[in-house]
Amino acid sequence: MSGKRAGESRGWLFVILVAIACVAAGYVGRLGIDSLIHGQVPFVTFYPAVMAASLIAGIRSGILAVVLSTPLAISAFDAYPIMTTLIWLVLATVVAVGCGLAHELRARLTQERDELERAKQKLELVVREQAHRAKNTFAILNALAQQSAHGAHNVEEFRDRLIARIRALSSAYSLMSVTDGDAPVELGELVLLALAPFRDTYGERLCVTGGPPVDLAPSAAIPIALCLHELATNAVKYGALSSAAGAVTVVWGEQTPGAYILRWAEAGGPRVDSPRANGFGSRLINAALNGMPGGGAILKFAPEGVTCELTFSKL
Repeated sequence: MSGKRAGESRGWLFVILVAIACVAAGYVGRLGIDSLIHGQVPFVTFYPAVMAASLIAGIRSGILAVVLSTPLAISAFDAYPIMTTLIWLVLATVVAVGCGLAHELRARLTQERDELERAKQKLELVVREQAHRAKNTFAILNALAQQSAHGAHNVEEFRDRLIARIRALSSAYSLMSVTDGDAPVELGELVLLALAPFRDTYGERLCVTGGPPVDLAPSAAIPIALCLHELATNAVKYGALSSAAGAVTVVWGEQTPGAYILRWAEAGGPRVDSPRANGFGSRLINAALNGMPGGGAILKFAPEGVTCELTFSKL
């Protein structure tokens, strides 16, 4: 409220100063030609003063210039005839209103032009962002197709691998599509959506303990969703969810202010042996968050169960 009042005060100060400056210029100009017109037409130079005040600062400044000019011209140039003064007041007011409206129209057109320019810049930014996202999406799909084909023994196996990974990719996009493209993604919603197909099958054995609310940048949602899908897929094939006694816990929390960690922990499944070579899932998990501010992944193959720690920064 105080800021609004201060703005109004500055606006009125500008109106008054412009009116005074224009009237002063009109007065000086009238003095300059007084020897030529010998006291006749006392208001002649004040018309341009009113016009200038209205065009510069609007109707209020023009009307104020009329008010200031009238007694000044009457006292300085002996403009006593009532009819001359009335004609001046009527014509000067018309000039003030007309030029003031022109000033407001110009200001409105300038504002609309600036808004259109900002809208154009925002649209161009959105188009570039969508093109960039589409390019990244096709690159991800290409990598998923290549890696899904690697090691597949038949078309059906390749198809199943690819469909499952595309569904994981779609989970992140479907969550982002319900909000603004630039809006943050809530981690809890992302985790539940990415793991929904597995939780429907394994129920309480896939326990999402959760953590504090965390807003993620949209660029972080896709890698995290893919990581969770790969972890769950491997748990079903080889890990804790491949046996009736196994279970998985997903929890996250704040490590340091603004820095978070999501922990995937398996227990109760078959004994885990460290792989001799990293498969696509391991490579994806290890590389997914690298290059992002505060991002990283630590995948451990302990005998009692696989654990994975994903680190990331809050938006």
